[in-house]
Amino acid sequence: MVNCHGLRPSFSDVNFAGIDQFAKGTLKIMHENPLLRSENSWLRGAHRVVSNRHRAKKTVENQP
Repeated sequence: MVNCHGLRPSFSDVNFAGIDQFAKGTLKIMHENPLLRSENSWLRGAHRVVSNRHRAKKTVENQP
């Protein structure tokens, strides 16, 4: 790995690049997490509605 001056970068330059990459990934996860929580909550509610309908339908079918 050579920089624009033809010199090898110091360890700290490489280390900072790794830290920057890690920070970008962390920020991406931090932004995705609330979206996934919201979607998960919505799906749980929808599943609850479908389950209740299914349970009610089974109850009606089993009555004499």
